[in-house]
Amino acid sequence: MTTPGPTTTSMLLRGLVEQLDESFPGGERLAVLVEIRRLVEGEIGGEARTMTHRHASWADVGRKLGVSRQAAWERYHR
Repeated sequence: MTTPGPTTTSMLLRGLVEQLDESFPGGERLAVLVEIRRLVEGEIGGEARTMTHRHASWADVGRKLGVSRQAAWERYHR
């Protein structure tokens, strides 16, 4: 299985947001975006913990997230 690159991922997400533009008026769109953010944050936290359980360091996790080791640990170690 190949991992999609940043361009492919960006295009996929932009397509999703365009669909939201067409499907949800005003404040409903914002509520949907907030829910998506909540779900994605949960997935990121779970993946960060999975990486460390598989012996990746918090520095490795931080690099993937574009933050410091300490920032990654503080946000996702629980």
